[in-house]
Amino acid sequence: MNPPSPLFRFIHHRHPTSAVAALAFRKVRTVLFACLLIFLLTEGSAPATAQPFARGSVADNFTLKNHRTGEDVSLSDFEGKIVVLDFFAYWCAPCAFSSPDIEENIQRLYAQQGGNPNGVEVQVLAVNIESESPDLTDSFIEDVGMDLVVDDPDAVAWNRFNETNGIPLFVVINGVRNSPSHQQWEVLHNGASYPGSEFLRNLIDTVEPAAEEPDLIANALDIGGDWRWVPWFGRFQTTDSNWIYHEDFAWLSPGAGNLEEGQFFFAPELGWIWTGRSVYPRYFVFENSDWERVVPSSIGSDPGGTLDPGVVPVAEDEPEIIDNSALNFDFANGFDLTFTTVLMREIITGGPPRDGIPAIHEPRFVSVGQADYLEGNDIVVAVTSGHVTRAYPFRIMNWHEVVNDQIGNDAFVVTYCPLCGTAMVFDAEVEGEKRSFGVSGLLYQNNLLMYDLETESLWSQFGLRAVSGESINSRLTWRRSEQMTWVDFQIKYPAGQVLSDDTGFNRDYDLNPYALYFDSPGVIFPTGERIRDDLPAKEWVWGLTVGDVAKAYPLGLLTDRQSIRDTVNGVQLELTLNDRARSVSVINVATGEPHENGVGAFWFSWQDFYPDTEVYF
Repeated sequence: MNPPSPLFRFIHHRHPTSAVAALAFRKVRTVLFACLLIFLLTEGSAPATAQPFARGSVADNFTLKNHRTGEDVSLSDFEGKIVVLDFFAYWCAPCAFSSPDIEENIQRLYAQQGGNPNGVEVQVLAVNIESESPDLTDSFIEDVGMDLVVDDPDAVAWNRFNETNGIPLFVVINGVRNSPSHQQWEVLHNGASYPGSEFLRNLIDTVEPAAEEPDLIANALDIGGDWRWVPWFGRFQTTDSNWIYHEDFAWLSPGAGNLEEGQFFFAPELGWIWTGRSVYPRYFVFENSDWERVVPSSIGSDPGGTLDPGVVPVAEDEPEIIDNSALNFDFANGFDLTFTTVLMREIITGGPPRDGIPAIHEPRFVSVGQADYLEGNDIVVAVTSGHVTRAYPFRIMNWHEVVNDQIGNDAFVVTYCPLCGTAMVFDAEVEGEKRSFGVSGLLYQNNLLMYDLETESLWSQFGLRAVSGESINSRLTWRRSEQMTWVDFQIKYPAGQVLSDDTGFNRDYDLNPYALYFDSPGVIFPTGERIRDDLPAKEWVWGLTVGDVAKAYPLGLLTDRQSIRDTVNGVQLELTLNDRARSVSVINVATGEPHENGVGAFWFSWQDFYPDTEVYF
């Protein structure tokens, strides 16, 4: 018999039971999936994953299922309370002591007392990580007398907090908003060994209730239009500046300190002025009950400098630019995140370094008859330019995610994000300049962040914009492509060209590194939006927009090769499912032309970027 692997010895040393070792290996594909994926993509380079929420950090939301009722239970459900997470499994020997102690001396004790000494309620959330042997799990829960139990078989919550891959795991989180003692959702404790109920109670008792907020609106002074001036100290941890309130824009600071929003100040000649703290000053003047942008004729930091008298309206769909200069972003793979259009905490590393997933810059192509590495059901993205159509198979895109290509003078970039399931094609020309794109190794809302080699700006594939760098807020031009099977491509485009598997990189294109991810119901990294319960998180949908209305079509509700008609934002569309290709062709009934902007995606990703999306049922 071969000696046990280092991983087995590590797990067996921590939990010396055969059941534990078996469970450990069952959990590897979920708990350690990100690390395994990184290893495959970088051929053995040191793996890295998103950092767990350590003590002092602010945790994000997660949703699990109530073990008894099957209903959703989210961290956000316990706003205003202190939450104690007790990660357990029936086979975990230490849990046999720690879980009863927590239920008796934390959950029941604070329930009887009506909260901690400051009146803040406490809720123990017992998190079961075991998915097999439900009878043994139920017996453990009954013996312990657990109050509230949720199931985490895919390590949705456990991955957010585990730092040592240990079980049991104990986390204390403050859910009180505007508490003088701690930030809301601040992690007060995160440890894999049980510190004892006395230690936890001492920590829980430090949490203070929310500070009382005065009725500020009633005492506000009008300063013109819809604006009011309010002397207010406290809510934003500032003691040296007043705040401005607007009915639509909420609270703004007239002084420094509000880095995410900018600065608001009074200039004698212009009145109230707002600067978005961009890469160059942008000044805004409130006139005629609306904001207008005044463009400086000379760039400088002096708000009293010479201003061009011309007034330009602010683009309504242009995101605000956030100044991160006071923050640390060493994780960013060498990219400059001083200014971004998304919160910096929402830009995370997917593991590989910059170009660890290598984009293809000099693609080679073969004829349909020469592409002997493909199978009939392989999915390809087809791009047509003039009389030439080319296919880009997912089995290659899985390993490269970005292909820079050109047909004649037509330059474009083919992109694929395996975590979201989104295949999208863009013009390579941005604002009159041809760009080449690479893979940054960073993610925004689980989605691929590309970068262009010319300016090193980061671009959101699904967001269609640059979120940082010199090109910040520039848009990508999304162009039509077709998602089909290799069989369908051969029939429709027999003279077409196919991306060769001779890419210049040593990759096994017969292996799908995302196979386990596609088969699992869980999402690896946190989502920007709470996942709506209209559909399972990883249900395949075809998403499209008509004007400002977005709609998702669950593929499971459509019939293969049969058409349906639906009206979106006043436009009648005809949709036909290609089930094997996970795609839907969409025709505008009135014009007979293809509807341009549709994409296949997992439900969690589509609703993340289109949180108000409609759903076809």
